[in-house]
Amino acid sequence: MGTPPKTGQRLRRQAQEIREASRNVVGPLEPALAPWQQILAVPLVVLVLGSSVVLLVAGDLRGRLLETFTASWFVSFEQPPQVYRLPPPPPRQPRTQVRFSAQPTLEPRPPVVPVGGSVLGSAPVETNSSTEFEPPQKNADWEAAFQVLQEESAGVAKLIAGTVSGLRFGGWEPLRVKASLYSIRLDMFRESEQRVVPFAWSVDVSSRRTRPENQEARDLFFKLRRQ
Repeated sequence: MGTPPKTGQRLRRQAQEIREASRNVVGPLEPALAPWQQILAVPLVVLVLGSSVVLLVAGDLRGRLLETFTASWFVSFEQPPQVYRLPPPPPRQPRTQVRFSAQPTLEPRPPVVPVGGSVLGSAPVETNSSTEFEPPQKNADWEAAFQVLQEESAGVAKLIAGTVSGLRFGGWEPLRVKASLYSIRLDMFRESEQRVVPFAWSVDVSSRRTRPENQEARDLFFKLRRQ
């Protein structure tokens, strides 16, 4: 059976009213891209897809491209790419074979040489090869070096002035000198431990550069830098 004429006209009229109402609300539909934009977009999409396929398939080409771009990046930081490579593993040490014997091993005894009724080599001879370290004495050069250390090191200046909490300055002593580099020990009394703790600093009187020498001085140096 076909659709009655009146019913078909009514449906067409309702569809026309719906299209006009949607056009008034949404506005006229425009194409997403202009024809010239579509002409440019298609080659770009084909180029991007082709490049992606080539980079995924050709491993050597991808590696050379990465080396080319990353080499210029590393050169800008003055660091070659070889810096970030891991060193080769150390060679394996040969395994030592342990053999057990049923017979005990006797250590050879030193020869005994009698001289005039006495035996040489029977008693060990004590030798004192170590010599005690004697620090240099204070003089005008050391006083000048200590003055430069106070002026150039903020940490030493605070220790001497007594502004570091829990530490009291008890004096200084020279340690060693090499050319223009003087090493000086500061005796600081730590109240929490009730003992004297040495702080060692070095100063180059020619360049007026200072540096903490022992762990106590380095800890204080970095602590003051963070404040």
